[in-house]
Amino acid sequence: MKKIIQVLFTLAITLIFTFNGFAKDAYIQHNLDKLAKKAEKRLRVINKELKKQEKEEKIRKKLDEVNNLYIQAEILYNQGKYKEAKALYLKLKQYVKDSDVKVAARKKKKELETLKKQKRREHRAHKRTLKKKRRK
Repeated sequence: MKKIIQVLFTLAITLIFTFNGFAKDAYIQHNLDKLAKKAEKRLRVINKELKKQEKEEKIRKKLDEVNNLYIQAEILYNQGKYKEAKALYLKLKQYVKDSDVKVAARKKKKELETLKKQKRREHRAHKRTLKKKRRK
């Protein structure tokens, strides 16, 4: 009787461990599938962001080049070197026609305007606090 109980107990424990092992494997496989799907989604998002960043970097370089061309053209114009200045102004004109550059320039202008407004507000607030301190 004891031997039968021991065998049944051993068999039960073996079945439990075996079943748990299969259950864990199935659970792990389920999680791996979820992880794979999530990884695919993340990769799509990352690829979009990388393309966006590359495009922004190209536009930023173009804007920097436009700025440098303008400065050089103005210097040459002020020095009376009109032929050299004309060539730079013609290059500038080509960049200005690019719609991406136009959009980026507008964004940059809006950012600068909002920064100026923010600084004005901070300056006014600082003045108000100074006035309040003087009154006390």
